[in-house]
Amino acid sequence: MTLANAVLPIARPEKQQSLLAGWTAWLREAIDPNWRPGEWNSNLLMFTGNPDNPSTAIKQCRTMACQIFTQSTWCVICREALQVSGMGPDAFAATFTPQRKRAAGGYRSPSCTAAGGSCPREAYTAGCCYRHYYRWAEDRRADPCLDMDEWGARQKPLAPKADCLVRGCVHESIVIGLCRSHHSQWKRNWTASGQKSERSQLAVWAERQAPYMNLAQFSLAPLSDTVRLEFLYALQRRDADGRPLQPEPIRFAVRQAVGVSSIALEEDTFVSALDGYADGPKSSTVRSLMMRFIKRELGLALLDHQGVKPTDRLVWNARAAGIRSRQSENGSVAAHHTVDFGVIRQQWLRDTVMEWAQATTPEIQDLRSRIRSCEIASRTLSYRSGGGTTMADLGFADMTSVFETFNQLRKGDDSLYSDKNRRDMFRYFTEILDFGRMTGRLAELPAAFSRNAKHHRIKVDVTDDDEIGKALPESVIDQLDAHVDLLGQGVTYGSMAEADVQLMLRTAYILMRNTGRRPAEIAGARFECLDRDGDEWQLIWDNFKAKRLGRRLPIFDEEVQAVLRWRARLHELGYPTGKGTHLFPPKQGGKRSMRPANLGAAIRQWVDSIPVINSEIHGKDGTPLPFDRSLIYPYAFRHTYCQRHADAGVPLDTLMELMDHENAQVTRGYYKVSLKRKREAADVVRRHLLDRSGKPLAGGSALGYERRSVAVPFGNCKEPTNVKAGGSACPIRYQCAGCPSYEADPSYLPVLEDHLIRLKGGREIAVASGVQQYVIDGMDGEVRDYSNVVTTMRDMLATLPEDERREVEEASRLLRRSRAASATTLAAPHAGPSGRQLLPLTVVRHNPTGADQ
Repeated sequence: MTLANAVLPIARPEKQQSLLAGWTAWLREAIDPNWRPGEWNSNLLMFTGNPDNPSTAIKQCRTMACQIFTQSTWCVICREALQVSGMGPDAFAATFTPQRKRAAGGYRSPSCTAAGGSCPREAYTAGCCYRHYYRWAEDRRADPCLDMDEWGARQKPLAPKADCLVRGCVHESIVIGLCRSHHSQWKRNWTASGQKSERSQLAVWAERQAPYMNLAQFSLAPLSDTVRLEFLYALQRRDADGRPLQPEPIRFAVRQAVGVSSIALEEDTFVSALDGYADGPKSSTVRSLMMRFIKRELGLALLDHQGVKPTDRLVWNARAAGIRSRQSENGSVAAHHTVDFGVIRQQWLRDTVMEWAQATTPEIQDLRSRIRSCEIASRTLSYRSGGGTTMADLGFADMTSVFETFNQLRKGDDSLYSDKNRRDMFRYFTEILDFGRMTGRLAELPAAFSRNAKHHRIKVDVTDDDEIGKALPESVIDQLDAHVDLLGQGVTYGSMAEADVQLMLRTAYILMRNTGRRPAEIAGARFECLDRDGDEWQLIWDNFKAKRLGRRLPIFDEEVQAVLRWRARLHELGYPTGKGTHLFPPKQGGKRSMRPANLGAAIRQWVDSIPVINSEIHGKDGTPLPFDRSLIYPYAFRHTYCQRHADAGVPLDTLMELMDHENAQVTRGYYKVSLKRKREAADVVRRHLLDRSGKPLAGGSALGYERRSVAVPFGNCKEPTNVKAGGSACPIRYQCAGCPSYEADPSYLPVLEDHLIRLKGGREIAVASGVQQYVIDGMDGEVRDYSNVVTTMRDMLATLPEDERREVEEASRLLRRSRAASATTLAAPHAGPSGRQLLPLTVVRHNPTGADQ
């Protein structure tokens, strides 16, 4: 059933006319009569696009002397001339002048060259107007050697001709008020009908003819009065969506609407041309999308005209129903996005989901998740006794059956969804049930048909400690940087020149690599995204995922200069640069920003174009093995950013702020430290252990080093009671500097240096405060012992060979990252003087049953 038939009953002709009249009046009130000034001419019913308007998706030939509009960079004549010229594109565009045998569509031919060029009529052939050409042809029959230029100089100019009767036609009339082309069309129409032409119908016929147009034009003249209004309404809605207007598919849509009294009331007639339409894949898709957009917008408008709510039907248009999108900066969704509640088979469940959607106005992603979860539950209930149609018949066994469906939910390749996905989908379903019970809609639903926390729990899969994260190795980043000149080569982006595309994508890459923001956050960055706070530059960005806008991130000079260069170039190119505009404009113009998909496609094309990308793994012959290029994609740079800071020993709380996470477990998931690498790192640093006075200690085995120690504020403790208690039973209140069980390795050097600075500062405050001497003596002892450890450790590292020192430093960074990463899962019972949690490499917990584990 079509949209029109779903709303309108089949009406008698007189009733249909009344509906059409009311619909036409509603459209006339709804459209803006001043739409697109300078482009839309309401008198001629002609649209002529302005290539400088980013909301109009047209291009002008790049050749300076060519005025032809084209769908690519060059028109046909200029492209062919460029290929044989041997010149560069820039030099060719500045110097080439195309020579055309006749005027292109939508352009008037030059004036006649007879009478010294003073004849005002339009040139027909050989540079002469229609009348002068035939006079010369007659004279040449008598004198075959007659020179045309010499003959033309003797002629007198003719009186100018009136324009063609067809509205918007730029050519002069030749016969009966029509130009040569429209006169030929007039004759063909009468010949096809088998009747003799009637001059009295000429004006009526010309009123509904389209002029010959260029690629930047379309005309609504061939349409009925109502359909003209419908087209204007749909195109104005397209502008309101921020979507670019492309004239060529509109011209195609106009041709399909000729003879239709109303698209909204006769939509089947309008879209019938799409069935079996055979054209180039690209143009076919663009044309059909334009026709479906027009039909969809008019269908929604017809519902509005009739007072039908968008939420009164099983299939909702998301935009009309007020559904938002989290992926759009302004929360808007595209006009073609729909949600279908009809997939839920039980009416009580379907009505509950629809009521939830109307009451909460969720984002479209959340609504689709709820519909999907309820569809899964609905399908399961339909196989139960009674089909789940009666609420009162449902019980615990039915809920268990639904739970098992979610617990075994599989993808198309028959692999299980992740435990998080399965948990979330089941939770969405139970949330709908809870909503229905709360509102009273599901008051008859038995309490037994509820989630039982004990029996209906999806188990969490055990995470593999040796799982490798998604971060790219720094050596791969270096190789990408070395080939950054290839980024953007061969990428088309609207009417933007390739050099500008390269600069834009390079700026986006620098921001992704150095700031760790999500691809959507980079693509949707504001034009005014920089702010200066004293000597520090900050990036202002929007966390669309968590709906936290206006976030700030300290950045360095490389990112700042990249953004400033690109902003200056955007201003030169004439793109909007005011408040509310974007740093990276959309591909086809409009109010939106670059799509993340465009950024991802450009990165993929760039990565594929790099000749060689080596991994850090070497083959049997010692040469590096190729890196898996599929691992290089925009989001991987966010993982790399987090991994880079974790490797540098940035504390977890600071790393959470940099990533803008509220949950430390989420931050921890962005970087990985495998168990094997931790063991290898421990094996390196154990050879450089120091006691509290700075004397070297025998390290023993790596496993023994792990097993016998527990983390204390600034090193490890080997006191047996404290180790057994997991670090919660220090007999001297963590005064490590004076304890013989304290030992430190190079991985603790940064925190020791920080603590030493704080100790010295605290001592000065204590002296100034007049505290007792024994307090100062204790602080002096701590300073002395920690100074011995720090000095000895520095000297020891300085005396190591270069390769061994690098090995120790790398192992130390890895162990610091491991301790930071463990902060979210290990429940350390104490915190050190620095306020940080104390985390051992291995924690030994006491089992209350008596068995240590």
